[in-house]
Amino acid sequence: MSESKRVRVQPDRAAARAKRIRNLAEEFSPAPFKRYPPFNPPITDYKKVPGGWNGEDEDIDEKDVARVIQRCHDRIHDGIMPQWWEKKLAVYQGIQNKVDSVKASENPKMSLEAAMRVENLEVIKEHLETEGDPFTQLVNVTALIDGYRNGTLVWQDMKVSYWSAGKCMAGPMKFDMTFEDVKRYNAQCGGKSFWVEGLNGPGAVPMLAYNNPAWKCEIRPMRMLLHQHEIDTHFRVPGAGSPVSNAPFSHFSSHRKFLDDTGSSMPIIYQDDVQRITAYAGGSKPPFLCYINSLNAGRNTAVDPTCLIEYNIRSTLPGHGWMLPAGKWVTVQTIMKQHDFDPAQDYRLSGMWMRRILYTATAPDNLGLFYMTESLTTLKASLPESDVRNAVPQPFYGPSDPGVSSIGPTIYVKGMLDVPP
Repeated sequence: MSESKRVRVQPDRAAARAKRIRNLAEEFSPAPFKRYPPFNPPITDYKKVPGGWNGEDEDIDEKDVARVIQRCHDRIHDGIMPQWWEKKLAVYQGIQNKVDSVKASENPKMSLEAAMRVENLEVIKEHLETEGDPFTQLVNVTALIDGYRNGTLVWQDMKVSYWSAGKCMAGPMKFDMTFEDVKRYNAQCGGKSFWVEGLNGPGAVPMLAYNNPAWKCEIRPMRMLLHQHEIDTHFRVPGAGSPVSNAPFSHFSSHRKFLDDTGSSMPIIYQDDVQRITAYAGGSKPPFLCYINSLNAGRNTAVDPTCLIEYNIRSTLPGHGWMLPAGKWVTVQTIMKQHDFDPAQDYRLSGMWMRRILYTATAPDNLGLFYMTESLTTLKASLPESDVRNAVPQPFYGPSDPGVSSIGPTIYVKGMLDVPP
């Protein structure tokens, strides 16, 4: 009998995972586009299209303007339901014309990204000139526009530069995701006219084991059938216990409800929120980052200042305390709206940061609970058994209680979170 020991070969988990992904990609890959001899006259009645004809165009990315335009021409040439693609072509040709216009408006040696950034900065500049410049950023915006146009500044994806009073302090350099570089350079200039360039792309912006047991939180919907959640969130000026802080003491946070909104690229707070946490911090203001030109679902744009804010969440369950220890909060770029919070029409939005550091889930049981945990095991243990195949989505049902003001959907006089679902 051989005395040699059997050696267990450890599976290559990365390779196995890559193989599963490839198999899934092959299984769900869309059918290739099939051309047809031109129909004359064109078929404009869907009941008469050839058998097996596919009008989905799933094999190309709908954001790839050039490929979609070419596909529209091919579809129109084939003569099957051409009216669909004639309308689509008009939309995409308008997008292409806008891109061409942006490129033609600047130095031909400038990249498209740099030209887009200059256009975006011009929008911000006009806003500051007409609405005021409370953070003394016009000097930075003007310097950035001049830099891109004279070639001393070029757009580099994932690179940022740090500016103060129209002068570049450092960069371009790889962005530090912990925001420690931001805090350091902000401290160097005392926060005076401080700007981070390149942080959010050239165009408009579209909006863990610490505790025992593992941290978790269950959040009830704002109201039965309302299908929205407000998360009890604590937020403050960054820097408590940090060596770069200009706050002389460990300051208090503000506590407000934030609407869970995965469509917002970053959180939103208001002028009175900033004033309150600044007072709690002994006059230390949140570090300014930059202005952004944001695009909302209604196709409207807004120019807003952004800053650094620290966030934390206390669990709704007894014995689970803070999401993170009180001395270690989450630093997030945040929009500062330049008016006080109006509960008749404003929301404090959560942004996406929670889903980047926690496990989150809902269950198809029509109870509307939103689960957040720090471990996969805890998440699985928290979720109820549900009959997924027979689940029925409930319709949205707005406020109708006598205690709810009629002037807006966000006024809740009653404690809606205490209403059992």
